[in-house]
Amino acid sequence: MDDARIYIGDNVMLGPNVSLMATNHPLIAAERTSMRYPDGHVSMSEYAEDIHIGNDVWIAANAVVLGGVTIGDGAVIGA
Repeated sequence: MDDARIYIGDNVMLGPNVSLMATNHPLIAAERTSMRYPDGHVSMSEYAEDIHIGNDVWIAANAVVLGGVTIGDGAVIGA
């Protein structure tokens, strides 16, 4: 989901099925559905935050990295 910037450092390894999900929705239901139109149509609100991945990082299979996360140099992220 690419509604925000994703910064990836040098020598980063991504396992299969890794998801970088910069886009998210509000947790409070009333905020998610607050965009109501006069014709009755409801649009879901969303927001996006950057993801920063440092150098020499390994993100293992099936991990999900959410928006607003910063992963430091040399980190290993597992499921």
